[in-house]
Amino acid sequence: MIEYAYNSTVIKGASVQLVFGFEYAILSTVVLNITIKYILHTIDLQRETPWESKPVFLLYTELAIGLIKDQLDVRMQFT
Repeated sequence: MIEYAYNSTVIKGASVQLVFGFEYAILSTVVLNITIKYILHTIDLQRETPWESKPVFLLYTELAIGLIKDQLDVRMQFT
């Protein structure tokens, strides 16, 4: 499916399909962010004592996901 989308974009040029592809990629990063947060919260709940470095991991997660989203937005603008 991805190969077909790539080949049709190369042959026919950019279309609405490309925009939907980027939207799907951005939504995938949101799902990844929620999954990572869920895992971190689950780890925190299983511990006996409060996990003091959890906010740092959450911050780095938000930073990484934000950078991925920005990169996708830039690529979409120049496509």
